[in-house]
Amino acid sequence: MFRYLDENMSTSQLAVSIASVIVAVGIVTLPRTAVEAVGTPDVWITFLLSGLIALGLVYICGKLTQRYPGQTFYEFNELIVGKFLGRFLSLFFAVYWLVLVSYEVRMNAEVIRFLLLEQTPIEVTIVCFMLVAQFSIVKGQSPLVRLCQMFFPITTIAILTIMLLGSNNFDIDNFRPLLREGIAPVFKGIPSSVLLYLGFEAILILAASTQDKRKITKAAIIGVCVPMVIYVVTLVMVIGILSPAEVKTLAWPTVEVIKEIEFPGSFFANFEILFIVVWVIEIFTTYTLGFYFASLGFSKVFQKEIKLFDYLFLPVVFFLAWYPADVNGVARLGDFLSNMAYFTSAVIPIVLLSVSYLRGGRHEEKTT
Repeated sequence: MFRYLDENMSTSQLAVSIASVIVAVGIVTLPRTAVEAVGTPDVWITFLLSGLIALGLVYICGKLTQRYPGQTFYEFNELIVGKFLGRFLSLFFAVYWLVLVSYEVRMNAEVIRFLLLEQTPIEVTIVCFMLVAQFSIVKGQSPLVRLCQMFFPITTIAILTIMLLGSNNFDIDNFRPLLREGIAPVFKGIPSSVLLYLGFEAILILAASTQDKRKITKAAIIGVCVPMVIYVVTLVMVIGILSPAEVKTLAWPTVEVIKEIEFPGSFFANFEILFIVVWVIEIFTTYTLGFYFASLGFSKVFQKEIKLFDYLFLPVVFFLAWYPADVNGVARLGDFLSNMAYFTSAVIPIVLLSVSYLRGGRHEEKTT
């Protein structure tokens, strides 16, 4: 059996890695998609409830991995449901990551074209990003985790600071009256809002190489709480500065808000450039880890070296990212990804944990 998780991670690295995978495209699309789903200013309540559901799901994933220490999802699912069904689930999980990174890199290219490179072909932006990321991907998991550990605190502080700089234009009346249309719209938007936390399934891979197995679930919960704070602050600031009605009409409302920020004394302008730099770093960490997870899955199933898939998947991801003709096509790719996420983040972990409990017993950590 090939073993690629060759270095132990600390629980803090696990938490930071999960948070890094979650915080990505959602930060620029969150306000619009959330308001469209709920239809009222009470969307912030929806997002808090969605966060609680995501915490429940990551708790389930954490408990599942703790029953099979030292093994990734690609290994322990075969112990639970058998080799044939287990390999099918592994391939489904790996394809999910391929679709996710394709969606991320295309959305990254769309936002960069919107703000900076309007005349540059989308293919050029996609290829440049992928080639740069490939240097990190082929190094394996440990360097990718260290990148997350290095960049995430910086990007978190930068994103929150940039958003709070717009507080001078914040209007609390945009949230009044509270629950104007009742509680029903709040619950209606929960299913789509939960999906903005997708990426926490990374725990099903990363937990295998975490040193302290007892703290895996706690670290994963922290890894979801930090993005929850970032998303809620972003959502509240964007709606408070604009309005629910205006947010619905903008493709990238978060970017539009940041473009309007003015630093006192005009010491610094063009905050959207700073934001894009920070945001691209987050996309980079999500993309590289997700690509690695996909390659790892196929290498486990087909018993081939992981580097084979690191290169084999380059044209696959490029095609999936390039194929949508426009932003509407990218949105449909996102919808397809969301449908897969219902299974990878909820259905599959819940079923596997239930079957594991019914079958009883725990498994010792692998040492070879």
